[in-house]
Amino acid sequence: MIQRLVPFVLLLAACEGGGGGPVPLSELSPVYAEVSCAKIFECCTQEEIMMQFEALGDPPTNEAECRAFLGGFLSLGTSQLMMSEAAGRIRYDADMAGACADSVRDVSCAEYRGGFSPMGSGATCDAVIVPLVEVGGACSQDQECTTGNCERTGSDDGQCAPLPAMGEDCTFDCVEGLYCGFDGMSRTCQPTKADGEECDGDGECQSERCAGGDPAMGVPGTCSSGGGDGICGG
Repeated sequence: MIQRLVPFVLLLAACEGGGGGPVPLSELSPVYAEVSCAKIFECCTQEEIMMQFEALGDPPTNEAECRAFLGGFLSLGTSQLMMSEAAGRIRYDADMAGACADSVRDVSCAEYRGGFSPMGSGATCDAVIVPLVEVGGACSQDQECTTGNCERTGSDDGQCAPLPAMGEDCTFDCVEGLYCGFDGMSRTCQPTKADGEECDGDGECQSERCAGGDPAMGVPGTCSSGGGDGICGG
């Protein structure tokens, strides 16, 4: 499902690149689109590809269409990263991007389908983008903050802040071990769920895998640390 594909795309955008060597930030979008689409069409069935892209319009029927779509989608995020780098709010490590690309490109279809996450492939991927803004500093996106949390209201710069803790109001992320979920009429930080509990997204689960659900249709999934269909499945 698209809820599994999109986080993969956003996370891996900082990890992919050409075959070996440094990967300039300016080349992330087209190169990642090429590598990602090759893996999608290598490992996923056409039906699974349709399910991944259904929420975003007509699904691609071949790698060229996939590259055109993902290239455009990723270019938005790359542009934001370039602005953050120019403002001195992040440091982009081209060498780490190349190393991360090497570790991701070699993943087998069995691993890809079995719950693969690029950020689980080692410290190299986590170190591609280094946030430089401490708590209290101006920010435009979470990746600029050492806490991973940029609190904004409207289109103006926000301020880096600590991640919210148990029971506190949240918009997306919480401290480790908690997820941001609805509690009555608001969103608050709540404990992540064990295997077997109902879920609406991977982030709710201790295993970081919510299997078998379809939130778009109001069908909950179940937290599971088992294999499953990884990127290809829902």
